[in-house]
Amino acid sequence: MHQNHRPVIDDELFGAALAQTERETAERHVRVQMWEPGAIGLDSQGHNGGLYCVQHGRLELMVRDANGGERSLRLMGAGDIFGLECLLPQAPGGYQVRALTRSAVIAVNPELVDRWILSCPDFRRALANRLASGICHLEQEREHTLSRPVSERLLCYLICGESCQSESAERHPGHGPLPMQVLARRLGCSAGHLSRAARRLLQSGVVQRTHGGLQIGDLSRFEGALCEGCRKS
Repeated sequence: MHQNHRPVIDDELFGAALAQTERETAERHVRVQMWEPGAIGLDSQGHNGGLYCVQHGRLELMVRDANGGERSLRLMGAGDIFGLECLLPQAPGGYQVRALTRSAVIAVNPELVDRWILSCPDFRRALANRLASGICHLEQEREHTLSRPVSERLLCYLICGESCQSESAERHPGHGPLPMQVLARRLGCSAGHLSRAARRLLQSGVVQRTHGGLQIGDLSRFEGALCEGCRKS
């Protein structure tokens, strides 16, 4: 994992705080890390804390279920933040963040995060808004995902991308960009169950294979089941 020692930060969350921070301090406590595909960039059991923000790319936040298997809690794109135990040291750990594509991640030392929270009201407000927005999107997304059949979850993913509720989320309309195992974890089912659901949708013409992915076909029989985000897309 490569670290850029002269960070070029392109995220409004940090704008006001960086403007009030000495260059030497920023270079010492802020990094832009490049995560290669497949790399575990953060393991909550073995890192020394900090606030992380995705500058570009796509990452997967994974937790372990009761049987020791991996479960994808969320996918993250530009603007998403994690490593939040630096804000609450007693928060439970037990997660990893893996890069799905080559990604740039802003990493801020927890001491500097504390300083910004105390001295920069604009940063406090921006961080609180980013946290509240992320929690809201995650809750709505999980509600619209796990309570529905796998075929409907797959269709929502193909139409809406990573977050059915986020207008700013990176979208991949009409295509399935993730490997089957990753997509299955994302949708909360087994890869076999997902394959069967995809096969049924292909056979009925609801989706079609194109360029190595899945293309939306006839959605007329699913219109009433799609989430609000899908219907707007």
